[in-house]
Amino acid sequence: MWYNYPKGNIYNYLFLDNIHMIIKKCARCGKLIPYGGRWCEVCKPIAEAEQEQRRQERQKERQRIADQKRKDDPVTRFYRSKEWITLSKAYLQSVRWRCERCGRVAEVVHHKHYIRSPGGWEKRLEWENLEGLCSSCHAAEHGRTPGDGKRRTPGRSKK
Repeated sequence: MWYNYPKGNIYNYLFLDNIHMIIKKCARCGKLIPYGGRWCEVCKPIAEAEQEQRRQERQKERQRIADQKRKDDPVTRFYRSKEWITLSKAYLQSVRWRCERCGRVAEVVHHKHYIRSPGGWEKRLEWENLEGLCSSCHAAEHGRTPGDGKRRTPGRSKK
């Protein structure tokens, strides 16, 4: 014999002979379920799919906002400008597409004075501020491991 006690509370107690457990309503359909879960077995896959869809929509919106901020960034606009593309190709041709540090094929034109540093923006188009580098030397200059784009603490290896 079983019965619910007390009534009117969101949590109900289910007594089955001498064994009792706390039960509550499913958050989606209202069916009584054991305490500790949020949904009944029928609603669980539906609710989890809805949660995942909302998570993906939030992630997509955050990415859209981040992309918009990047697009509005003056440094990003500079690197996409025709004058930078023309200047960087001309500089690489002047150094014969060779890395100025190790002699391998240069792929990147590096600013010796970083654009985001004080005074760097004014020197962004100066020939003397440029350096042709291979991807490995450029990654080392910025404290990254070649190929992954992630910054590393100097002296620590990639795990």
